[in-house]
Amino acid sequence: MEVFCFLNNFALFRANMADNFYYFIIFIGIILSSFLFLKKDDSPYLKYFSPFLSLTLTIELLCLYLANHSIHTIPIINCFNIIEMCFYMWVLRNIIKNKKIKRIINFLIVGFPMLCCFNLLFWQGINNYNSITYSLGCLLIIFFSIYFFFELFKLQYAVRLIIDSGFWICTGLLFYHCVSFPVFVSANLMKNFSLKLGEIISFILMIMNVILYSLFCIAFLCRIRIRKYSL
Repeated sequence: MEVFCFLNNFALFRANMADNFYYFIIFIGIILSSFLFLKKDDSPYLKYFSPFLSLTLTIELLCLYLANHSIHTIPIINCFNIIEMCFYMWVLRNIIKNKKIKRIINFLIVGFPMLCCFNLLFWQGINNYNSITYSLGCLLIIFFSIYFFFELFKLQYAVRLIIDSGFWICTGLLFYHCVSFPVFVSANLMKNFSLKLGEIISFILMIMNVILYSLFCIAFLCRIRIRKYSL
């Protein structure tokens, strides 16, 4: 079953206080990452969270506005999912140390959008939610996030994870995609999708987004505090 109704309900359901907090968390992430954007000694994957989160917030508010006016938002969501997945893979490429894994991610950053475009044009279509490529993107991000933790376990020296930005980012990505993957797959396979169930799933995903962007904020704060103490 297509999840068109579910996703529109997801956008509509965000018009409450909890959702305003969700947008506020993204905005805080934009502010914190902006402090790192112009710093030459900070990692690129942290610098470019500022424009990425700005785009994320813009898309979220646009979809909310369109859904409130009963306008189809699926094409926008499909296109943004491609950008989001590629950005997260690029972030993981910068965090992971293994050169072979980096080359694999480089290949996927080129190949994954091509597959998504094929799905948009010839398979599921732009007006239907592209659950296949989204699910594939989730699996890739889960795999590379787990590999990051595998690298941590192999280190021969102690690492203070509480001040490691990469740790917080990978934790957020792994946690969010491990939850959203089965939720979206299950929603797509359901034949009867009630409004009440849509609201429940929407609330769960909203909470997961809050956790994800909160962990991003912690990652930015870690870097800002490290810079402060080093000065």
